[in-house]
Amino acid sequence: MQVNARPIESDNIPTSQQAAMLGQAYDSKNIAIDSQLLQSHQDQQAQALAAAAQQQNDRSTEYAIQQLQGYPGLKPDPHSHPHGGSMHHDGSGQSVNAGLGGVPTGYASNSPVPKPMVGSEEYYRIKKYNHKEVERRRRETINKGIDDLGKVVPDCDKHKGQILAKAVSYITMLKEKEETMVKQLTLEKLISEQSISELSAANKSLKAELSQAWKEIEHYKRRAESMNE
Repeated sequence: MQVNARPIESDNIPTSQQAAMLGQAYDSKNIAIDSQLLQSHQDQQAQALAAAAQQQNDRSTEYAIQQLQGYPGLKPDPHSHPHGGSMHHDGSGQSVNAGLGGVPTGYASNSPVPKPMVGSEEYYRIKKYNHKEVERRRRETINKGIDDLGKVVPDCDKHKGQILAKAVSYITMLKEKEETMVKQLTLEKLISEQSISELSAANKSLKAELSQAWKEIEHYKRRAESMNE
């Protein structure tokens, strides 16, 4: 905005009025300049905000793609993109996603990718994928344990419910056998200890009798020698 002031005839207008008119023209020109600067500053801020929003959206989308690449069965097609973008190479061996504003994905695993904002669509999508992955691993662990149990327990079929039922019966039987064996071994131990005690007492008595017999032999031997003299 530009203000064109009319030439002021200084001969016909008093000096005070001339100064007032010059001040008004100067103020109008400054107001126009300030309006232009404010509009330019607002345009720059709007462009910066739009660029920041686009960059954040690209980073969040790239992070979601990277998370998808780590899940079996959830890997995206390398020649397509969930949002309709196409993949091409820029000549340096690095894949570029044309549908995401040229975001490089070839070195996504080597470059730090910021986490999506809490509450965003990407955040809940990745959280859902993580929950599914944890649930899948938990089921794999349970199924593997049941299969291993079916190999140990005899007379099992492939039905998981039957394997678990047979395993419970088999473990119960083993525990009952263990208790019976413990009782039997305890009884045998008591009998063995009693027999050892009786044998020890008999051995002690035999030793005493043997010692007495040797003493009697020595006595009769001395009497026989004295009678011969």
